[in-house]
Amino acid sequence: VPTHETSPCQPLSIYSITNEVQENLFKMVSGAYQVPVVILRYFNVFGAGQSVSNPYTGVLSIFASRLLANKEIEIYEDGRMERDFVPIHDVVNANAKVLELDVLGVLALNIGLGVSKTIMQVAESLKTEIGSQSNIALSGRYRVGDIRHCYADMSKAIDFIGKIPKDSFGRGIRDLIAWAQKEGKAAELDQSLAELSEYGLTGTDTSSGD
Repeated sequence: VPTHETSPCQPLSIYSITNEVQENLFKMVSGAYQVPVVILRYFNVFGAGQSVSNPYTGVLSIFASRLLANKEIEIYEDGRMERDFVPIHDVVNANAKVLELDVLGVLALNIGLGVSKTIMQVAESLKTEIGSQSNIALSGRYRVGDIRHCYADMSKAIDFIGKIPKDSFGRGIRDLIAWAQKEGKAAELDQSLAELSEYGLTGTDTSSGD
């Protein structure tokens, strides 16, 4: 099911805990000093300008870099994990629009596309768009602490920032590919991915699969 702004917070990582603390700080300041606050909760942002050699910046940039180099794509778990991938141009537009809102108190808004896509789906979309000869393989590995599914309920956000165009994801993919072609850092990415394993941030499914 999509995640609504009113869904209970259950942080399971340092990253998510710090996000919750930052929100609470702004809520406190808003209540104490009557300062209007808009909290934007970004989902999986991607696009031009994103690092293509840092595994923490997002799976789409990793895939694009490797596909352009015709290197194998490693898909964690079973590839059916769901995410909400939102292009950076839509995030920028959302930021600009909320600056014009007349807000009383605190307003929290999801910023996503409100569309659930599996990791396998986006890998195949990128491969088709690029025309890559890369193999897409399930490895059975996983990132420690990752959630299984997450996508945005955009019903509230639409009331304040409007609907995001239906072709936005495709445009974002094309922008990312053009950027990754310019950057071309697949070799550096290999080293970064190896470091994730070295520091114990990835695991391997050792079950028989029966």
